[in-house]
Amino acid sequence: MSEEEKQKRIKVREFLKQNPISSPDYLIRYGMIEQETNSANRFAKAPRTIPIILDICKDMTELCPNA
Repeated sequence: MSEEEKQKRIKVREFLKQNPISSPDYLIRYGMIEQETNSANRFAKAPRTIPIILDICKDMTELCPNA
């Protein structure tokens, strides 16, 4: 990762600390209920975690096909 990319990530983190996406105003405005598995934060995290889970499932299929 380049130094420029690191600086951009730091700026994004700082912005999110000051403007959390899961603030009550945001959730109320869009009719969302803040829960552990149902929130704007989880929606944003899904694109990072779903591919990893699918890779694990692929490995499981190859290693134990009759499970």
